[in-house]
Amino acid sequence: MKLKNFLSSRPKTEILALVGLFFVAITPLIFYRPLFQYYTSPKAFFLFAIGELILVTFVWLMYYQPSIRPRFTLVGITLSLFVGTQVLSALVGIDLLNSLWSQPSRMTGVFLLIHLLGLFFAFSTLLRSWNIWRNFLAVNVLVGLIVSFLYWFPIFQALTLESNGGSTLGNSSLFGTYLLFIIGFSCVLALDTQARFSVRTHGAVCAIIFLITLFSTDAHATQISLIGALILALALTLVRLGKHPWMRRLGWSLVGLLVSGIIGLSILVFISGSSIQERFLDIGGPTRFVLWNMAWQAIQERPILGWGPENFSYVSLNFYNPCLGSKACGEGKWSDRAHNIFLETLVGSGILGLLAYLGVFAMAVRSVWRRRFLEPSQEAISITLLCLLAAYLIQNQTGFDSVVSLLFWVITLAFINWRTDEKNQALLTPIPKSNLNPSRRAFVLPVFATLFLPVGLLYFVAQPTIGFQSLSSSVQSQTIQTRLQAYERAINVSQAGLPYRRSYMAYETSSKFWYASRQNVGGEYAAVKAEIKMAKDALMDTINRTPNYLRASLMLARIYQVESRLIRSSALEDAQTVLEKAIALNLNNPLPRWALASVLIERGKHEEAFTQTQEAFDLNPDDPKAHLARLVTAKFTLDESLQQLLFQESVAQMPDLTDDLQAIISMNPDAQLLAALDSFY
Repeated sequence: MKLKNFLSSRPKTEILALVGLFFVAITPLIFYRPLFQYYTSPKAFFLFAIGELILVTFVWLMYYQPSIRPRFTLVGITLSLFVGTQVLSALVGIDLLNSLWSQPSRMTGVFLLIHLLGLFFAFSTLLRSWNIWRNFLAVNVLVGLIVSFLYWFPIFQALTLESNGGSTLGNSSLFGTYLLFIIGFSCVLALDTQARFSVRTHGAVCAIIFLITLFSTDAHATQISLIGALILALALTLVRLGKHPWMRRLGWSLVGLLVSGIIGLSILVFISGSSIQERFLDIGGPTRFVLWNMAWQAIQERPILGWGPENFSYVSLNFYNPCLGSKACGEGKWSDRAHNIFLETLVGSGILGLLAYLGVFAMAVRSVWRRRFLEPSQEAISITLLCLLAAYLIQNQTGFDSVVSLLFWVITLAFINWRTDEKNQALLTPIPKSNLNPSRRAFVLPVFATLFLPVGLLYFVAQPTIGFQSLSSSVQSQTIQTRLQAYERAINVSQAGLPYRRSYMAYETSSKFWYASRQNVGGEYAAVKAEIKMAKDALMDTINRTPNYLRASLMLARIYQVESRLIRSSALEDAQTVLEKAIALNLNNPLPRWALASVLIERGKHEEAFTQTQEAFDLNPDDPKAHLARLVTAKFTLDESLQQLLFQESVAQMPDLTDDLQAIISMNPDAQLLAALDSFY
C-alpha cells in the first residue's frame, strides 16, 4: 500500500528516473563473456547507457518541477572542480582519446567521470527521503550478497572464466574495494535507529558476511585499511559520543596514534631492510617501488596539469627502468597504473588535479563533521561514513580505481551530500499542472538532451559494444571470411581502447600465420593478404597518432615478419625501420631490441642481432629473458666457443635457467628458426 501511494503521488518522469537509479545498483553484477575485457567493459557501457537515460529524464523533471533542480553544495562544487581538472588535463595531455576512454581493461577515463558527475546530482536530488535512501542501500546490499555468493560457490565457474578470486569484479583487489563500500552500506542500515528491527538485523548480519568474505580474499590493502577504519570508528565514537571529558581525550589520543602509525608505517616502508618493508614486499612485490619512482620523475617534468588522465602507460615507457623483468624489481615490463592514487592523480592531472581530488574528501568530511546529521540519534552513521572515506583513501595508496569503485565513491558522496543538506531533506511533492509555467528558454535544455540521447547511446554504448564484441568474434571465428568481417569492425569501430584493440588483433593475426607459408595458405591467400593489410594500416595509423605507443610498433614489426614470408620479402626492411625508431624512443627498454634481433636474424644479419641482445643484456643482466635472448642470437652466429662461454656465464648467474639454456644449445637453428624468432616477442 505504501508503494502504491508513493507511485500515485509522484509524476511518471520521477518514477522512471528513480527506477533507473535503483538499476545502477546492479552494475557489479554486469559481465558479458562475448565482450572483450568482459569483467570491465560491460559495466562501463551499462553505466553510460543507464546514466544517459536517467539524466535525460532528470532534465525533463527539472523543467517541469524547477524546485528539484540540484543545489551546488560544497561537495558538489568540489566534485565538479575535480572532474573539470580531469577534462582540462586531458585536453593538454599527451593522448586525448586514451584520457577520455582509458584502456579496455580499466574504462575509468574522463567520459566515465562525466557520467558519474551527472549521476551524483541525480542521486543527491532525486533520492530525497531517508526511506528511499534506505531502500536504495538495501538493494546494494542485496546485490553484494549475490556477488559474494558467486565468490563462495563454484557455480560461478559454469558462468564465466577464472576471476582471480574477484567474483564478478575480475580480481581480488577490485572485489575487496567493492566489499569495503558494501560493508559501509550494511553498517549504515544496521545503525539506522529509525529503521525497523528487521532492517537493522539484516544490515548487521550482512556486514558480518561481507567481513568474512573480505578476509578470505587476497585484498590485503583493503583488509588493513578496514582494520584502521575500525580503530578510527572507536576513536570517533569516543570523541563524538563520549559522555565524559576523559573519553573524548582518549578518543583524540587514539586518532593521534592512528595518524602517527600511518605516517610511521609509510616511512618504514621506504627504509631498506626494515621488517615493514620486507612484509610489504612479501605482499605486494617490489614493482610498486619502481613504478612510484617512475611516477615521481614524470611529476617533476609536468607538475601543474600532468600528462593527462589514464596516460601512465606512456609515462612508464618514457621513464622506463630497465631493472623491470628481474626479481629485484618485478617480472612485469608493462604497466598502466602507478598503484598509488596520489601519484596516479599527480601524473594524470598534476598538482591541480590532486588538490581538487583531496578537496572532494575534505568537503565531504567537513559536511559530516561540522554540520552533522540533522538527527542526533543518527550520529553513528556519520562516524561510519567518515571511516568509509578514510578506509577507501588509505587502501588506494597501493591500488587503483575501477568502474565499480568510482561508482560507489560517487554514491557515498551523494549520500553525504543529501544527508548534510537541510534543504534537500524535504520530500519531493508533485506540482499540479495548473501551477506549471515553465519558460520557453528552459525548454531548450530538455529538448537538446533528448535529441542528443541517440547520439550519446550510439557513441558511448552501441559503437564500443560492436567494436569490443567484434574483437572476440574475430578471434573465435571458424572461417577466414567471417573473421575478416569481424576483424574490420574490431579495429575501426569506436575510439574506445582502439590502440590496444588494434595491437591485440595484430598479435592474433601474426600468431595465426606465424608458421604459415605461401604454399599451405592455399585458396585463402587473398583473405590472408587482406587481413595482414588491415592490421598494418591500423597499426600505422595508431603510430602516426601516438608515436611512442610501443605495443603498436612491436606488433607492426611482427606483422611485417609474417608478411615477408607470405607476400613480399622486402617487408623485413620495413620491420627494421619501425623497430629502430622504437628503440630511439625507448633507449632503456629491451623489448624493441629483442624484436629487432628477431628481424635481423631473419634477414641473415646474425652479428647485428647478437649486438642488439647484448645491449639489451647490458641494460639489465638480472633479467632471465636477457640471458635466453642473448644465447639464441649467439646460436645463430655459429660461434660455438661464444655459445659455451655465454652458457656457462648464464648458468653460473641463474642456475634456474639451466634447462632452458641447455635447450637453446641443443637447438637446430634451421629446423627451429620460426620458434626461435617468435621467442623474442
